[in-house]
Amino acid sequence: MLGALDRITDVLAQTQGKILVSAHSDNKPISTPQYRSNWDLSSTRTVLVVHRLLRHAGLDEKRISATGFASTKPLVENNSPEIKQRNRRVEVTAKIPIIR
Repeated sequence: MLGALDRITDVLAQTQGKILVSAHSDNKPISTPQYRSNWDLSSTRTVLVVHRLLRHAGLDEKRISATGFASTKPLVENNSPEIKQRNRRVEVTAKIPIIR
C-alpha cells in the first residue's frame, strides 16, 4: 500500500487544490489499549496517511484535511467478514480547481 500511496502523492504534488483524507472502519466495536473506539482507529489511520503524504517535499500541508468517520459511512452492509473488509478503508480525494 505504501508504494501506491507514494505514487499518488507524486501526482498530488503536481496539482493544485485541496486534498481530503478520510478513514473508515467496519461496525465491529474495537476497544484496545491503543484504540478506545472505531473513532480512534479511523482518526489514527487518517493521521498516518497525512504524515506519509507530507514526506513529499512538494506537498503543502495547508492543502490537506483529515477526517475519521468510524463506521458512519459504510460502502456496503456489514453483514459478513468478507464484506466488512470493504468498509475498512482510507480514501484520498483531490479537489482540483477548474481554471477557465
